[in-house]
Amino acid sequence: MASLKEQLQWCVNTQDYLNQLVLELVKVSKEYNKCVDDLEQEGLIEEYLRKIREISLEFQTDVVKVVNYIQEDHQVYIQSQINQISSKL
Repeated sequence: MASLKEQLQWCVNTQDYLNQLVLELVKVSKEYNKCVDDLEQEGLIEEYLRKIREISLEFQTDVVKVVNYIQEDHQVYIQSQINQISSKL
């Protein structure tokens, strides 16, 4: 079994990874929006643009759900583990 110190390090590393994952999801989401805006500026046929916007909206909605899930479930749990382990060290 891993020592408390090792468990704490794993929790901290996991928390860092989750924070980075959230940042990357937000970044990709913004880039996707920018691409759709660029396509609109280029004068893409409205029929295609409408479908792309729908897909983009679905993507944005899913990103928000994933980010919330990470922040509200996983990060809260990891933080509680960090607090518990830290109190025992």
